[in-house]
This record gives sequence, C-alpha cells and structure tokens, in this order.
Amino acid sequence: MLAFVFALLGGFFVDIDHFIDYCLAFGFKWNWFYFKNDFQVLKSGKIYFLFHAWEFVLILTLLAFLFKNKCVKTIFFSLALGLFFHLWTDVVIDQVSPKAYFLTYRIVNNFDNKAISSPKNYEKYLYYRAQAGFK
Repeated sequence: MLAFVFALLGGFFVDIDHFIDYCLAFGFKWNWFYFKNDFQVLKSGKIYFLFHAWEFVLILTLLAFLFKNKCVKTIFFSLALGLFFHLWTDVVIDQVSPKAYFLTYRIVNNFDNKAISSPKNYEKYLYYRAQAGFK
C-alpha cells in the first residue's frame, strides 16, 4: 500500500511545476483555460517545467539504494517509479523527444522552446501562439 501511495504521489505532484510556470508567466491572475492549455509556454516561449526531469528519477532511485530502512527505500523507489511513468507517458502522448525531459538539456538550451522542441512541435507552438494573440 505504501508503494502504491508514493508511486501515485510521484506521478501526480510532479505537475505542480505547471502551476509555478503559470505564475511566472501570468502572476496570480488565474485563468483556468490558459492554465490547462499551457499558455504559459505560449506567452514565454520557454519550457521550464522544472520537476519534469529524468535527473530526479535517477536521484530518487539512488536515494532508494542508499538507505537501509525498507520503508524509506520503498518510498524513494516508488516516487521514482511514479515520476518515471509520468515522464514516459508525457513523452509518448505529447510526441516529445525523451531528451527534452532532461533538466540539464533544457538549461543548456536556455529553456528555449525552439531549441528544445522538434520542428513539428515548434510549428504547432507558433500556430497556437499566434492564435492566442501572443507575440
């Protein structure tokens, strides 16, 4: 049961970074439509999503191996597993390169959408950005 709960947490709470990015782009002026459609990326041209990172899967897995306590190991490994499946699902559904989910890759590319996205996804981004009225 503990593993199940923490796997859900690892897969669910990672999305808090969408809220953080939204607040960076729009402040606390809430617009549900903008939020659920990732308008923060349309406005900023940046892909931050700081918690969506393979590095955290690795760190959580390493932490699981460092601790002797079975409960603590279960928590870290379950968080890693939940995060892994969340990221992999994003990669498959959004048709994004797995490398785009490396935080270090995004940092090296200054979080710039054009540098991180595939040409196909960047074209979609430009279309939706124009439709939303962002310059």
